[in-house]
Amino acid sequence: MKKFFYFVLCIAFFSLYACSSDNDNLSEETRYYVKYEVEAYTQHINVPKIITFITETGKESIELNDKNTHTWEGTYGPVSKGFEAQIICELGKDYNYRREFHARIYVSREKEPFVIKAEDTDTSINLTYKIDF
Repeated sequence: MKKFFYFVLCIAFFSLYACSSDNDNLSEETRYYVKYEVEAYTQHINVPKIITFITETGKESIELNDKNTHTWEGTYGPVSKGFEAQIICELGKDYNYRREFHARIYVSREKEPFVIKAEDTDTSINLTYKIDF
């Protein structure tokens, strides 16, 4: 009977103190990172290609105009669940040359690999993705 009592006492001790709580990390918010990727093709060199995108600090724009084929990517964050990533690709004002854009939005949660969440190819692009996982 004495051995049984010690056995039950040991089980109770390990049940209370050896297991960690699943709620330990609930106070920390999950961090996400957004990566934008663009390939821009135009008929002529030095045609301004305007890339506008949303980061953790707001809307930003860059201009690509040094060659007729250009690639660009940028990674931003951390951002929170519910963040709406957006990228807009278009030619500069008053340019009507032949062009094509290929854009992707990738998302990473914490230290997980980036995954493509939105993708499009067109003469101008307005691509969005709301983080909901």
